[in-house]
Amino acid sequence: MLCPDYPDNSFCFSPFHEEAKFQSLISAFIIGLFFISSSLYGQDRAYVMYQPNTGETISSILNKFQLPDDQKTLRTFYQLNKLGLQDPIYTHKSYKLPLIQYTYNEKSIRSTINNQDWDLAVNIQNYNLNLYRKGIKSGDYRVDNNLWVPPHLLRSTSKPQVILTSGKKSLEIPLFGPKHKDFPVLSSKLEKKVFYLVAGHGGPDPGAMSRYNSWDICEDEYSYDVTLRLAKLLMQHGAQVEIIVQDPTDGIRSENYLPCDKNEITLKGDPLPLNQLKRLQQRSDIINNLYISHRKSDRSFQEYTAVMIHVDSRNKSKRQDVYFYHLDDSSQGKEKALGLYRTFKEKYKIHRKSGKYRGSVSARNLFMLRSTYPPAVFIELGNLKNPNDQKRILLESNRQALAQWIFEGLISD
Repeated sequence: MLCPDYPDNSFCFSPFHEEAKFQSLISAFIIGLFFISSSLYGQDRAYVMYQPNTGETISSILNKFQLPDDQKTLRTFYQLNKLGLQDPIYTHKSYKLPLIQYTYNEKSIRSTINNQDWDLAVNIQNYNLNLYRKGIKSGDYRVDNNLWVPPHLLRSTSKPQVILTSGKKSLEIPLFGPKHKDFPVLSSKLEKKVFYLVAGHGGPDPGAMSRYNSWDICEDEYSYDVTLRLAKLLMQHGAQVEIIVQDPTDGIRSENYLPCDKNEITLKGDPLPLNQLKRLQQRSDIINNLYISHRKSDRSFQEYTAVMIHVDSRNKSKRQDVYFYHLDDSSQGKEKALGLYRTFKEKYKIHRKSGKYRGSVSARNLFMLRSTYPPAVFIELGNLKNPNDQKRILLESNRQALAQWIFEGLISD
C-alpha cells in the first residue's frame, strides 16, 4: 500500500513528489521533549547509528540528518554515546544519533509509533522521504520497514483548537509558550480573513545583528516575538492565521534580551536553508500552497493577506521609524500598507512627545512581495543598530505595542 497514512488515494504520492501535495498544516509546537526521559530517550529505544566521515563534526552530522544542532540535541548526543563535552569523535567508531528507529508495521505511521496525530504522521513521512531522496537514508520506509522518527517532530503538532470553557470560546496554541498559550476569543469579526505571517530570517540566518550593552541582539528573534504577538491578536478576533516560520523552543517572551539561536523551522517542520534565495522560495511556496488550499477548501474566506516583519540595519546614527513596502502593481497591498502607515501616524501623535512620525510607504520589487499570491505588505520595525530604535524592540511593552498597532492597521479598512 503506497500511502498507508492517508484515507484515500487523492493524497498518495511517489517518493519524488513535492511536499506541496499534502493538505495544509497549522503546526503548533511545545517545549521540552528534547530532555532525556525514559519514555523518549530510554535505553530500550533503538537509535540510528552513524559512522562519521573524515572532517565531520557533531554539528555537521546533525545538520546532515536534518536534526537541530541546539544545546539540547548536542547534550542528548553526548549522553546517548556516554561522551564528555570535550571528547572527540572518531571515524572508526559508530555513534547513536538522537534519531529513534522504528520497525514500520506496514499499516500506518500513527499505529507504528502509537500516536494518532495526523499532522505528526505527515511530518514524519516528509522527513523520511526527504532523507531518502537525498541519499542519506538507504531506503523508503514503506519498502524496507525502517522508519526514522526525529524527537523534535514529537513536539505537539496539533492544530489550534477551539475549546468551550463555561460557554466561552478560547484557544490553546502551545507555540505561544506556557504563559500565552491559553487565551479567549474576543470576537468573530475576522473569521472570514486569512493571514500568512512571516518573521524575517531565522534558522542559519539571524538577519541583522547588533550589540546592546554586552548582548548580541539578532533581528530574527525580535521580529519573531512581534509576529507571535500579532498572530495572537488576530486569532483573538477569529482570523485564520498561518505562522510560516516557527521556533518550537521560543514562545512569546517577556525578557528584554532574547538570545540568538538557530532553532527556527517552517510550520511543516522543515529546516530553513542557508541559501537566501532557497530560504525565501521555501516560505513563498508554503504561503502559495496554503493560499491555494484555503481557496479550494473554504470559499467563505473573503480576504487573504501576507505580512513579512523585519528589523532593518542602517548606520548607527540613523533613527528610523516603522515603515512599509508593497508591490508596485498590487493595489490591495498598497491599501494595506497605507492603512498601517495611517495607524502608526495616529499612534505617534498620541504616544510620542513630539508627535512626529517619519515612517513611509513605498513600492519595492522585493522577492517576498512579488512571489506570493495573496496581497502582501513588508514591514521594517526600525534600525537595529540605532540605540533609540533598539528600545522600540527590546522592551516587551514596546513589542506588544508594535503588534497591537500592526493589528489595528491591518484591519483598519
